[in-house]
Amino acid sequence: MSVLDLIRRQDTSHATPDSRDLVARYQRLRRVCKELNNSMVGRVGRDILDEGGRKLGLLRGDTLVFGSEDEMAVLMDYCLYHVRRNGRNTVEQYCCDHPAAPGSDEAVCLRAMQNTVYSLFRVDATEPGVALVLTDLATDEQFLLVDIGLSQTAKPGLLLFSRLMLFEDFAATTGAAIPLGHLPADEAAAFGANWKKVSLSRTADYDPSPVIQECLKRGATGQTRYLDP
Repeated sequence: MSVLDLIRRQDTSHATPDSRDLVARYQRLRRVCKELNNSMVGRVGRDILDEGGRKLGLLRGDTLVFGSEDEMAVLMDYCLYHVRRNGRNTVEQYCCDHPAAPGSDEAVCLRAMQNTVYSLFRVDATEPGVALVLTDLATDEQFLLVDIGLSQTAKPGLLLFSRLMLFEDFAATTGAAIPLGHLPADEAAAFGANWKKVSLSRTADYDPSPVIQECLKRGATGQTRYLDP
């Protein structure tokens, strides 16, 4: 399936979908998500950072040690979505403390930030400057990922771990994807099958720290690596 085919399939109106409209809407919502993310980051205390750093193997004694700026983004993403206090992560607590006006862009973004999936994805098709078609190798579900930069650099067959925010008619990353690179077709099929087996045990509060830690150990944020699930 091409990217434009998926855009048409996702479209709920009777008008012909225009990729320019999709990109414009994505850019508008992306700006709001960035502002919300910055506000949430400001609420992350050192205890949360240390817990996240310890689980991802980035804490050395009392010091967080990063191999790249990308690792900082991965840590913060993990802290926002997986480190909990009083049963809530930072995103959920922010939504409770700062409810958005119904129907606003902020409400749309907060809903998407609460509706995320973290998994191993395969790039199936790209429309440079617009979007990609991704398949979740855990569920075989396809997503229309709007991402201007990644759509220009990623090639079909690329495997990556990422968190997707799910909007009504498209998905967007939270900005902390970990690319694993390309595999020959037979190896990619075996890799995906193994990931699917691993994912059968996932629950709603699934903690991806072991696989993220292994990716970081092998330098996946800085170069292409192939990992065994």
